[in-house]
Amino acid sequence: MCQLHLKAQDAEAAWQDYQEYVNAGGDRMPAVTWLELCRMAEGQQNYERAVSEYERLARAYPTERQSLLALLSARRLALKQLNRPADALRYYRAAKVSTVPHLDWEANIQAGIQAAEKAAGVSIAPA
Repeated sequence: MCQLHLKAQDAEAAWQDYQEYVNAGGDRMPAVTWLELCRMAEGQQNYERAVSEYERLARAYPTERQSLLALLSARRLALKQLNRPADALRYYRAAKVSTVPHLDWEANIQAGIQAAEKAAGVSIAPA
């Protein structure tokens, strides 16, 4: 049901479906659907919820491409919207060591680590 409500752009119903799923013991919503739900929260400027769900998605599917997308989205929101550079740095570092192939994003990840370190006021040599 959640996927149907997402396609219909019915955010309230989609979140209700998701909450019912979680309340029933669900903890691994299909990654594609979960990512859409996270993006919907982000589009509604519900950044805290989006980051929280991106983080849960990344933990639930550590070997899937959606996990890496979730980490990169969480870091962007943490750095740009929530002013939490330490969290952004944590997400960047998790993305860097992810087992999901990400050579196409490596330069962006490294640049992001440097930006987050600067914003957090720390300086750590590149790994």
